[in-house]
Amino acid sequence: MNSYGKPAFCTCISIDEKSQCLWIGDNASGVMQISYVFKGDKAEYKTEYFINDRQGLNDEYIRSILYYEYSNVWIGTRYGGI
Repeated sequence: MNSYGKPAFCTCISIDEKSQCLWIGDNASGVMQISYVFKGDKAEYKTEYFINDRQGLNDEYIRSILYYEYSNVWIGTRYGGI
């Protein structure tokens, strides 16, 4: 679910294996950070937070996302740039 309680339309994903987080870009609602933990052959997921217009994102239409070392996340948007 995206930050508006609707099913997410994921356009891109990046993984931070060290912190066990997924960074997911939604087509029209911003970015979600989801943590995961492996328990046996299954994984448990938890939405940590959303980055959208309420947090200052000027374009919620995410087109690309890249997690980079040192906890940097690069987000490319439709019209708002990086």
